[in-house]
Order: sequence, then structure tokens, then C-alpha cells
Amino acid sequence: MSEEKNLGEMGNVKISEEVIGLLAEKAIKNIDGVIGLTSNVVESLVAMVSRKTGVKGVSADIKNENVSITLHTVIRFGVRIPEIAWQIQENVKTVVESMTGLTVDKVNVCVDGVQFPEEEQPAIEESAAEEAE
Repeated sequence: MSEEKNLGEMGNVKISEEVIGLLAEKAIKNIDGVIGLTSNVVESLVAMVSRKTGVKGVSADIKNENVSITLHTVIRFGVRIPEIAWQIQENVKTVVESMTGLTVDKVNVCVDGVQFPEEEQPAIEESAAEEAE
């Protein structure tokens, strides 16, 4: 679905859900602690069946110049999830409203994963390489 705005004699402007998704993705890109977006199983199946393109991990529901956005995120281990979620909500709301003129009613943040730091194992790898020689 897309939102169509009538600009009078000049014509209409249509804003698609995919554009909302791209703006939301851009809004969270530089938030420290956000690894990225992820798609859930249902979203992946719908995309395959409908051949719908769009931003993985973002869905938007546009109705009467109002939009509700849901983001499926992966967060870095060690950050405070409520603080990161609030920052995501604020950034997405600000970017989408300023770029589209739509009113953002909701920004739902689903934390679907946590990325843990990689454990260092160079000592094991070095001793295994020495044993192989």
C-alpha cells in the first residue's frame, strides 16, 4: 500500500511502504549498539511468494497520512535495550516525518537477536597449527 497526497492542480505524490522502510533503515544505521535489521520467517515467506521487494526487517502500514512502522532488529550485546529502542523510535519518527510529511503514529521495535562478541581463540589456533607441523 502507498500513501497518495493530492497537491491540487500540480498532481499527486505517492509514497510507498518501501520508501518508508528505506528511510527507517537509514535512520538507525549510525545508532551505536544497533547491528542491523533482520527479517522474520513470515516476512521471508511473504517476500518469496509475492516477489515483493522492500527493506528486510521493516514493515510499514500507511493509512490516511499516518504510518505505523515495525522494525526487527539485532542489537549488540552489552547495551541497554530500552535505551537503544527509544533512540531507534525517536530517530525513525524524526526522519520519516521530515522526509515524507506523514505522521508517524507508532514505531514498534522488535529485538529479534543479540550479537555477542567473538571469543578470542588465537592461542588454540596457534597450538593446533604447531601440532600439525
